[in-house]
Amino acid sequence: MFDRTEYLTPRQARCRQRAQNARGWARVVNLAMVGCCLGAIWQEPEIAPPVHAGMTLVVNNVARLVLDPETQRAATEKGEAASGV
Repeated sequence: MFDRTEYLTPRQARCRQRAQNARGWARVVNLAMVGCCLGAIWQEPEIAPPVHAGMTLVVNNVARLVLDPETQRAATEKGEAASGV
């Protein structure tokens, strides 16, 4: 689609700017809403037991990876190899 901003009337330009601003805020609000929903599910597992089970699985896997010294060593070596140090 062609972007013909030079042919817009001032009214159309204002409408386009408001729409762009609204889409930006919608992305932020959507992210905040998902975060709030996941926080509520984390606090009250009865809301969505399968989602809470998946969240628990992810948290356990991340904690295992972060706390395992062998994983940290491998990640450090991989980072050094990629950076050329």
